[in-house]
Amino acid sequence: MRLTALTSAAVLAVALIAPAPAYAAPTPDPALGMQQALQRDLGLTADQARVRQAHEAAAPVVERDVRARLGSRFAGAWYSPDDGRLKVGVLDEVAAAQARAAGALPVRVDRSERQLDAVKARLDGKAAAAPRRARLVCRRRRQHRHRERGDPGRRGPVHPG
Repeated sequence: MRLTALTSAAVLAVALIAPAPAYAAPTPDPALGMQQALQRDLGLTADQARVRQAHEAAAPVVERDVRARLGSRFAGAWYSPDDGRLKVGVLDEVAAAQARAAGALPVRVDRSERQLDAVKARLDGKAAAAPRRARLVCRRRRQHRHRERGDPGRRGPVHPG
């Protein structure tokens, strides 16, 4: 009897002293948080937000496919919220057909991504040799143009590339 009482007391003491099993607090679903942000910030319905999330999630896969199909003829890609699709810059109708086959919306442009990169590299080289305050150069992929601005203190035109 004494052994049973001691055993019971020991079990009770361990139960009171031992920490309770740790349970992780439920973590919020990031997709749900993004969906709520899209609804709040863009005024989308829950269904519209889910569709947009699905399209945006698929865009990188489509871009990789189009980039592989077009090779040196690839001319950039961007997600268009207005169309709910990935848009891809193309140089000709053959490239447009390949972009469509991959699930992208083709947009005719004048320069490939490689050509834009080459122009940017030339401008970067000139900018490195120029005085620090001389110019600001930026690349705008969506418009496929380059812009140069002179010294902020000078008035002058902005030159499209």
